[in-house]
Amino acid sequence: MQPETEWMRSSSSSRVRIAGIVGIGTGYNFTERWLTGEVPKLHREDNEYVYQRPSQYSETGYYEVPVSMLLNSREFLLPETGRIEMGCPVTFVHGTMDTDSKYETLVSLAERIDGKVEVVTVEGGDHRLSSEEELCVIERVVKKMVNDVSRINQTN
Repeated sequence: MQPETEWMRSSSSSRVRIAGIVGIGTGYNFTERWLTGEVPKLHREDNEYVYQRPSQYSETGYYEVPVSMLLNSREFLLPETGRIEMGCPVTFVHGTMDTDSKYETLVSLAERIDGKVEVVTVEGGDHRLSSEEELCVIERVVKKMVNDVSRINQTN
């Protein structure tokens, strides 16, 4: 799962001030797409049902996804159109060969976010971004965000 996408929308309006967001292999509203496009119709409102979502990354060949979680995520969905105010800088790290969360979808999302947004493209990277080189890119991005946010907080 990608929990950062489930709270992105609500984070900027919560009492705790979020200083910056780094999204890695970010997908958004995927819970709704799974619920309406993959979970069998008979079980889409069944809080007890656990969907076995196929995954090439799991040893079992699937992840267990409770429909209750998919239904509960609805209040955190990002709008599909219009501008999105995050209230803090956002940096996405995304691979061009990500078949789980399409690169083009992420770019489309980034274009709709107001404020400071950066997309760091990892050529040939897949969803996991787990090679040593890709992990170095992620480390560099996180360190840059921490430094940028620290600098902003020191001037305020």
